[in-house]
Amino acid sequence: QLVAGALMRHNQAGLAIPDLPLAFGELLPPTDQSGLEAANRMRNWDYHLNGQMTLAQVWMHFAHRAGAVIVTIAVLATLISVFRNLRRHRAIFGLAVILTGLVITQFCIGVLTVYLQKPADIASLHVAIGAVTFMTAAQLLAVLARQVVGAAVATDRFEADAKSRDPRLAAA
Repeated sequence: QLVAGALMRHNQAGLAIPDLPLAFGELLPPTDQSGLEAANRMRNWDYHLNGQMTLAQVWMHFAHRAGAVIVTIAVLATLISVFRNLRRHRAIFGLAVILTGLVITQFCIGVLTVYLQKPADIASLHVAIGAVTFMTAAQLLAVLARQVVGAAVATDRFEADAKSRDPRLAAA
């Protein structure tokens, strides 16, 4: 998602699709030149945005939007899973809650960026929160990995101790 956002930003595709939640009034953005021409007219006349967008810019923007929905669903599913299975692990649960808050904030600021036609301060805040969100997700992954590896090591040690005490287990 971070890469899709960076590609969109560096290819000036931030307002390639100026309406939300649809794309030029449709579920999907245009896929051909005639649809793109109609979309560019809409951008110019209805949204007072100058310049012509390419299909690549429009689809970069759309990919970032679709990614936002996918990431939001994945993070909410992660929070539910952590709540059900790991809520006693304070570090894991706390990071999952923080990550969910960041993703929801990021989603809302992304919507605001489009609605307000990409003011620099809001767009920069969106980028900054994206970096913090990525860092938090990486930290959660590291803590979860340590938990899983720690459990595996503990299990291996338990089995080794049990086999050393009981000769019947050593044969298994």
